Formats: sequence, C-alpha cells, structure tokens
Amino acid sequence: MSDLPKISEAEWLVMEIVWSRHPVSGAQVAAELSDNPGWHPRTVKTMLGRLAHKGAIGYTKDRNTHHYSPLISRQRYLDHHSKSLIQRLFGGDASEALSHFVEVADLDSDDIEELKDLLDNKKNRDSNR
Repeated sequence: MSDLPKISEAEWLVMEIVWSRHPVSGAQVAAELSDNPGWHPRTVKTMLGRLAHKGAIGYTKDRNTHHYSPLISRQRYLDHHSKSLIQRLFGGDASEALSHFVEVADLDSDDIEELKDLLDNKKNRDSNR
C-alpha cells in the first residue's frame, strides 16, 4: 500500500505550481491559475486545504499569509504512479508500455534520438552492475 496521497487532476495543477515555486502563497497560486475558468481564489484555497489535509503539502504562516511547500517530491510521486500505471495497464511489462507509448506519441527525430540515448544509457548502467 502506498503512503502517497491520491491527488485529483485539479489538485495536480495546484501541486505543479507548489512544486515549481515553493514556498508559495495561496494568492500566488490563485494568480497562476486565474486564466483558467473556474479557478477562483476560494477554489484555490479549498484545493490547498485538501492537499494539506492529505499530507501532500505543508505550510508556514506569516501574519495572515500561508506559504505552501511540498511534503512529497514531484519525482517520488511520478516514480510511484508510473510504476503503478505500468503494472495496472501492462501487467508490469515495461517494454510493452514503452512500445505502446512510442507508437501513440507524436515523436520527431530529435525525440527519437533522445529516447535512443536514454535506452543506451540505461543499458550501460545496468551492464555495469
């Protein structure tokens, strides 16, 4: 069982801002999301409260302003959920997952070269173990 909280799509948008700008105030998060329909300051405050309650973010209070920071790194969250996705959708077969994503992704020649380099580096690291 994972000790990572479940984060909704809406909460993910807030987390992306917290991860990239921490410590960040609720007003700063609201300003970042103000161009998106439905993201009013009250909505942002609700999302920040939910994320704090779930243990995804913490905060410090400076007078009347809360400053939010992540309690879980973005990389840890991505690692866990990537492995979970591969397990759920591809029965744990990473090769099948990669093949699928390569087929459905819109890749240009630079992307393909980067993928080749990543796979070569992975192969070299694994062979040195």
